[in-house]
Amino acid sequence: MQKTAAAVLAGVAAAFALGSLPAWAQNAEPPAVQPGPPPGFLLSLNTEQVQAVVAGLELPYEARRESDGSKTLVIEFPTAEASLYQYVDNRRLVGLRLSAGYATRIKPTAEVVNAFNRRNRFAKVFLDDDKDPFLVMDLDVGSGLTRSGLMEFFEEYERSIEVFESTVLNRRPAPAGQ
Repeated sequence: MQKTAAAVLAGVAAAFALGSLPAWAQNAEPPAVQPGPPPGFLLSLNTEQVQAVVAGLELPYEARRESDGSKTLVIEFPTAEASLYQYVDNRRLVGLRLSAGYATRIKPTAEVVNAFNRRNRFAKVFLDDDKDPFLVMDLDVGSGLTRSGLMEFFEEYERSIEVFESTVLNRRPAPAGQ
């Protein structure tokens, strides 16, 4: 142990003598840390920024006002219409939820829903009182988020719709071009 420590000290002394240590190490002052979030990071996301990202998805959408005054965006994904709920706490956006409900003649079993939920980390399926399924995915934005992270949230939801429809609803995707 003493030989190892001595070798490390000798190496540091040689590096210092040759001037190969970083400038801050030679001056014994660490570099200044830049305060604030990294570039592209939105520290506090607002509903207008969310709507701008939705507009960039190139999917049809509609903004609706709920009875409580909150804004919901209804987004038309290729095979489903999903509502984007925006959760606000003390006038600050803290969470997003995408939710698509499906009225079905053949109701999925709890076993099928539970199997989907076990296999999928972010999107979850729930059954309403009529045993109709709905696909939900939440995103915590209270600590901030990048624009690309928000885009990835929508892309992941679209992928989850495809998996949900094929595994829970037993729907097969339409052939390309139809």
